Amino acid sequence: SNQIEIIPLEILLMRNPVKVFLDHNNLASVSDKGIPHKQDGASTSIERLDLDNNSLTTLLPITGEPSGADSSHLWHCFPNLEYLSAVSNQLESVGANVLGSHLAHLTTLDLSRNNLQTIDKGMEELASLRVLDISRNRLVNSEAVEAVFSGMPRLRDVNLSSNQLQAVPASIASLKQLTRLNLSNNSITNFPREIALGLAALSDPGGDAPGSFLRLSYNSFLDIQETIFLLVQLEELHFAGNRFRVIPEGIG
Repeated sequence: SNQIEIIPLEILLMRNPVKVFLDHNNLASVSDKGIPHKQDGASTSIERLDLDNNSLTTLLPITGEPSGADSSHLWHCFPNLEYLSAVSNQLESVGANVLGSHLAHLTTLDLSRNNLQTIDKGMEELASLRVLDISRNRLVNSEAVEAVFSGMPRLRDVNLSSNQLQAVPASIASLKQLTRLNLSNNSITNFPREIALGLAALSDPGGDAPGSFLRLSYNSFLDIQETIFLLVQLEELHFAGNRFRVIPEGIG
């Protein structure tokens, strides 16, 4: 742990490091003051950036330019970024419209343990994303995340656990490559048939990757709807901590 309060410009402009860890500091904002503009050709080779355990409230840069100027030129310096983690901050906004415009190669985004109540428009532009973790936030309405999945056809692992969702976001059904879905610790009561049909291809991802699973533990289900059994290739189904009174027919 250090006491860094702003991302050091010297680190961002270094050509060699592939992984940069700035976790457990006092970062309260992301500033682009002093960052060269895109036309200057500045970029890093950084593939992983870890901003965990700071005090960030947004990933949208605080511009060092006059009011009204483009505030997005911090993230153009990361054309190779594949992994971005901002776990355990105080994020209320992501600034997704800025991230989506520049992080074309981002495959993993971890925003867990923050204060997000909605997901900014623009995150759907992260078309290369395969792993998205928004667990342990303050998402209440499934509509708050609906638009997120529409432009992310490559998503394979989605974690929305430990929020306050009352329904499964309908757009999840469009994720044809999804293999792992965690919706545990919410207030969900129903798993709609149209979503089950959309996810019917959930199967073993192969190789050394973890097997496919659907986690619906600690929600408000009274029983398992027949729709669940449409997921015929599912390896793991988690339903602990719901309100079942009998063992559902079809199990086993």
